[in-house]
Amino acid sequence: MIKQWFTEQIDDIYWLVEDNTLKQAIEANGELSFPDARLVFQGEMFDAVMPLSPWLLPVTESVRQLPEQVLQQGMYFSCTQTLDVLLSHLQSLLIAALDGEEVLFRFYDPQVLLPMLDTMDEQELSALLGPAERLTTFLNGQHCQWYSDVGKQYQPRLAPWWIIKPHHLTPLYRTDVHAKILERRLWECLPDALTQLEKPSQVFEAVLNDAKKNGKDYEYAERLVLSHLINETSLTLEAVRDALHLEQKECEEIFKLRETTYE
Repeated sequence: MIKQWFTEQIDDIYWLVEDNTLKQAIEANGELSFPDARLVFQGEMFDAVMPLSPWLLPVTESVRQLPEQVLQQGMYFSCTQTLDVLLSHLQSLLIAALDGEEVLFRFYDPQVLLPMLDTMDEQELSALLGPAERLTTFLNGQHCQWYSDVGKQYQPRLAPWWIIKPHHLTPLYRTDVHAKILERRLWECLPDALTQLEKPSQVFEAVLNDAKKNGKDYEYAERLVLSHLINETSLTLEAVRDALHLEQKECEEIFKLRETTYE
């Protein structure tokens, strides 16, 4: 299936793979490396994990001859731009914004990116794909494709520019992870309040689980945690507002939650 797809393509194809997949490809290629393969990680912050970097390489004849079980892994970008242009774009995605913090965006992991793609509108998808016209995967034998806006003009952006929005995380959402993120942020902003809780992350996770069971979204769940924090500590709504730079509407929603939840 994949090799047939290769023959039907007009644009250049680039293969984004994780380190273990590249090792499998080299082994299947008679221990011969792929000279055009490029590291995606860059900069001093990645020095310690450089051996784990994903790789971007053009789909050459050597790649086309690899076994299907190897080719099913990773992601394929169809692109009229050069390898360097696509690589630069992907590198600009490595550090993204999430809840006001800079985080590593593991877009090179299909288990992370693919569920997020279906939550994106056309504008978001086009921005994510950058110079690429299409993203194709063959994971578990399933052929899936996502397309960019045909009429767009690609403009390189300086990192960090990509924002991971709450709806992007819905398919990946885990209350334990969310609780730890909240705890880390609140230790920075409201440490005195957190010292009044025995195990903050466990407390937050319980609140988040309740919100999830009731079908509430990510943002509602966070407001519920803040409401609970105010109720269980000496913290005031005004202190939360000032520390987290909340808008008036957010404060009103937290106030209403306190009234309805803890009355």
